[in-house]
Amino acid sequence: MKERIVHAADLFCGAGGTTTGLRLACDRLGHKLSMLALNHWKVAVATHRTNHPDVQHICESIDSVDPRKAIPGGYLDILMAPQSALFSQWREVASLARISRGRPRGTCCAGATR
Repeated sequence: MKERIVHAADLFCGAGGTTTGLRLACDRLGHKLSMLALNHWKVAVATHRTNHPDVQHICESIDSVDPRKAIPGGYLDILMAPQSALFSQWREVASLARISRGRPRGTCCAGATR
């Protein structure tokens, strides 16, 4: 059986708790994790990089990063972000992820709507 790769992005990454939780879930399910972490604050990116050296890191403003170039293959399974990030150009990525999963527009995560 082919190993499943979960493609995810953590916008406004910090110490990496969300990444750790996702990594544990992937490990438990036998999936590999391909992760992108983004933040404009050098300290946050450095901290995340220390805790998760195998993750791709970008230290730039969310508005200056083109999601079509930052995401290999242009597809994410999971987009982790505060609500405010969904008002940036990354909103299109989040919207496409929701549509491709059959979830109604406006559904950001389990039980939450905007």
